[in-house]
Amino acid sequence: CSKNRSGIGVQGTSTARVEKNQIYSNKQSGLLVSDRARPTLTGNTSKLNTCGLSVSGTAEPLVTGNLLESNAQAGVNYAEQGGGTLARNQIKGNKQVGIFRSATSRAKEQGNTLSGNARERFVAPR
Repeated sequence: CSKNRSGIGVQGTSTARVEKNQIYSNKQSGLLVSDRARPTLTGNTSKLNTCGLSVSGTAEPLVTGNLLESNAQAGVNYAEQGGGTLARNQIKGNKQVGIFRSATSRAKEQGNTLSGNARERFVAPR
């Protein structure tokens, strides 16, 4: 998926599996998870987007084994009450921050590799 507004979006109450995709050069997010979706995102490469992965609403994706690289803003952006699990991903070379979290985000992080980001993590103040 390339050169779209967002590459792959999972919305509503979807529990879709998104696996082994090459997602690059989208105007906003490479991967977008919103509303109350609970998808599994595994083995994807998301790079050269504004954000590699954006999670918003009360979405709770399981995000494992992905490469989120060289995005203009964040590798991962947790907005609003976005949650779920972010585990064993490579998050590198993002221009502003590796992982951005809103003050109300409920995400759990486990064993991710962060390197070469302008800033590894940032949690917005309330």
